[in-house]
Amino acid sequence: MHINYNEIDTHGIIYHLKRKGSNYPIPYPSDTEGSDPYNLFDDNPLSGWHTGNIEDASIIFDFGEENMFSPSGYILKSAPWGWSQRFPQSWILEGSIDRVKWFTLDEQNNSLSLNGFSLTAYYPVVSNNSFRFFQLKRTGPNLLGDNKFELAQVEFFGYLNQ
Repeated sequence: MHINYNEIDTHGIIYHLKRKGSNYPIPYPSDTEGSDPYNLFDDNPLSGWHTGNIEDASIIFDFGEENMFSPSGYILKSAPWGWSQRFPQSWILEGSIDRVKWFTLDEQNNSLSLNGFSLTAYYPVVSNNSFRFFQLKRTGPNLLGDNKFELAQVEFFGYLNQ
């Protein structure tokens, strides 16, 4: 099933799985100091997720063996909080079948696409492979200059192998 990005309707694979009653994806943040990572999928425009101030902050999404997909792109939404300007600038998105070997799908360096509150940006991905796990890893400081990783929403698009 193809679930393609559309600027008007940004519902993707996570939305589709939630509507089917799936418990996937399961998020695994790199630290437990931050907020609840399920906030990234809750459709609440005022919630979000963040890590503590740690280097190599990341989050892994496990879509389950039955929900592997070949990605065509993803969206990120910057945090809506007015007290913070910790907008991400540099990160990589990786895919894996087994959480051991990772393949780089996208890399952003000093991007200003999320430089503002509640901004949504789409990032295309070219891949012919299907993955179960996706890792979003911050690779540089945020706009404020520290190591916190803050996002309001994540969504993926592509061919869902169901």
